[in-house]
Amino acid sequence: ASESWVDAQCSERTIWLLASSGQVFVVESLGEALDAADKGSERLAIAIREVPGLEKIKKMSVGPTHAAFLDESGRCLCVGNNDCGQCGVHPSEAQQVGVTEVLFPRGANLESIACGGKHTVVLDGSGSVFTFGDDTKIQLGLG
Repeated sequence: ASESWVDAQCSERTIWLLASSGQVFVVESLGEALDAADKGSERLAIAIREVPGLEKIKKMSVGPTHAAFLDESGRCLCVGNNDCGQCGVHPSEAQQVGVTEVLFPRGANLESIACGGKHTVVLDGSGSVFTFGDDTKIQLGLG
């Protein structure tokens, strides 16, 4: 069955696709496929892989080395590089994370998400802003 794509974003090495079903996919082997095409190959072999643990996603944001997602139940999920805590986990616990839920205060109604280079910003329905990750240039507004 073919998917209907509702969003597509790029990290440094991966293309992320959000399907209308809420499932997330990544395009793999794109660099190798393009290299083969440059060398005269007439066949472009691109693999699209479903990302386990990312179902019923309604919004996504992709940074250079990490990505964040909001699902239909209001959860925030992150994956990727976490060297500055940009995936909501203290960097001493994990420098790289698989699909990980970020915890927020009870009652937070998460509505929007954005990934920067090494930080993540989440907005809730009451106008509260939550930030995590690198704040060396005060990009989190923490000072």
